[in-house]
Amino acid sequence: MNHVQDGDDTCGSYFVSREQVTALRDLCKNVLAGKAVKSALPPAEGYFGSPTDEAWYRTDLEDTVAQLDRALALPVIAGCGDFHYHASW
Repeated sequence: MNHVQDGDDTCGSYFVSREQVTALRDLCKNVLAGKAVKSALPPAEGYFGSPTDEAWYRTDLEDTVAQLDRALALPVIAGCGDFHYHASW
């Protein structure tokens, strides 16, 4: 939220560069591999999990990596390789 939405959680649509998507994917991979500390991508309490549930946190990171890998594998057409993210609770 802070890197794309300027801290504004209004369930809007936001531009996300390919570089930002790649950076998030790489950060998730590094946390999973123990190359980055968990505080770099802290878990949050909410409807879909608990900040104290390590299995849920790890699964979320693995799912995020898989989804971002699929997005980054999409072809870049006519120089348009960026994304839009629609925020939703």
